[in-house]
Amino acid sequence: MTDQNLADQQSRLVASQVREELARRRISRRGLADLAKISISTLEKALSGRRPFTLATTIRLEEALGVALRSRAST
Repeated sequence: MTDQNLADQQSRLVASQVREELARRRISRRGLADLAKISISTLEKALSGRRPFTLATTIRLEEALGVALRSRAST
């Protein structure tokens, strides 16, 4: 279940929130990927929209950033 892709709209919202957190915290994408224990390639592709975020990736990003990225209605 954790490798399930998020819906397109949900994935775009997560990408937007991640970009905001990167700017707010002034950390690099590589730094975030390292914190979340995901590859920089996975993060770059998801942020650019070339690949949807998976549930597992989203959870790792939430844990690394300490913020909820998924809406409560979709969980």
